[in-house]
Amino acid sequence: NLSTIVAEGRPYRLEATAEAGGRLAWEGLVSIPDATSSGSLRLSNLSTRNMWRFIEPWADFEVVDGRLAIAGDYSVTWADKLDYSIDAGEVTLTNLSVMPKDPAALPDTFINLRALSINGIALDSQQQSVTASGLTIDGFAVGITLADNEPSMPKMLAITLPEADAAPTASQEQGAPWSLRLEQTEMLNSSVDIDTPYTEPSRTRVSDIRVSTSAIQWPPAGETRVEGALAIDADASLQFDGAIALADGAGAFNYALDNFRLERFSPNLPKAVNATIAGGATAVNGNVTLEAFLPQQIVLDGSIKEFSILIREEENSLSGWQKLSWQKLVINLPARTVDMQELLLQNYSGRLHIKEDGSINTQNLIEEEIAAVAANEPVPDPNAPTWEVSIPRIVLADSQLDFMDESLPISFRTVIGELSGEITGASTKAN
Repeated sequence: NLSTIVAEGRPYRLEATAEAGGRLAWEGLVSIPDATSSGSLRLSNLSTRNMWRFIEPWADFEVVDGRLAIAGDYSVTWADKLDYSIDAGEVTLTNLSVMPKDPAALPDTFINLRALSINGIALDSQQQSVTASGLTIDGFAVGITLADNEPSMPKMLAITLPEADAAPTASQEQGAPWSLRLEQTEMLNSSVDIDTPYTEPSRTRVSDIRVSTSAIQWPPAGETRVEGALAIDADASLQFDGAIALADGAGAFNYALDNFRLERFSPNLPKAVNATIAGGATAVNGNVTLEAFLPQQIVLDGSIKEFSILIREEENSLSGWQKLSWQKLVINLPARTVDMQELLLQNYSGRLHIKEDGSINTQNLIEEEIAAVAANEPVPDPNAPTWEVSIPRIVLADSQLDFMDESLPISFRTVIGELSGEITGASTKAN
């Protein structure tokens, strides 16, 4: 009931259902003499595909499905100026599915979302503030293909709007900025599928993604805690936690990576090596400090276990080790220094083949490939500081070497076993 006579509003209720199943329910009070209205608004089961149709001519993606719901209590006055507020607001997006219009042009590229919800939304136009109790993302799945060093996702989400003449805009005084605060966020049960030529097999699945944060503010203020975990191809796992100040990007994070398989990266070996990584798993844990969102110092302990590489030469050879471990590796990026407390190589088995021209194994072929790559790189600044490396202690234990020298008048070959030893004070730093 819309009143132009009494100052106090009377209850009014409106319900409507759209053809695609969307529903609107509004109940509230309206008083024209007082220029006020308050009540509750509920929009449910809105089709995101119908919304997508408004931009469909200019979009390279298709919204296959998805349902949107919006709810909240509101209050608005317009007597002297427009003031409005929202309490107990909630936004929910469910069963979203987005794919390319041309799946053949962008294979294995998609976005699926089981549910996204923002609850406890409060908005106040007088305070120019928006707050929310929490953001929860459940079942977020993304598929990306990397071809020619270009990811497919930006191509899929591209929107090309028609050119239009710029409309004149009236100059306005810029008021105080609005403030935003999200008390906590959580992502769970999510995954990313990546198809890239840099791994074998080409498809990598990052699953069981779980990330949570404490309060996030805008303009940035305070420190935000972050923690999370994920699995890589069901073999490796990564855990991390830390804090970052979003105002200046200063922060620190701890991390632990376990059982990360190395044979997947055989395609990245130089072609001249003609080799395949046959096995190996790495585990590292440590911490990283940030400034301006960029890493400054990386500290880690770690190891590579059961590593083996098959090298195809005149005769195939299998090289590797049982364990390569390091302690207190500190990489200082601004200072360009690398310090390692100890490096231990256990049960190494390899081959050293000196050819007739004095080169070692595939040395000449590798040098040619490195030179070809360097020819396309920018010339380094000669005044830039060089990297300095220091390893006070290197230990070799229980190893063997297949040694052959064809540069001698008579070829010589032997297997050197039970190799153990220690190198101290290895450093490139000036005394």
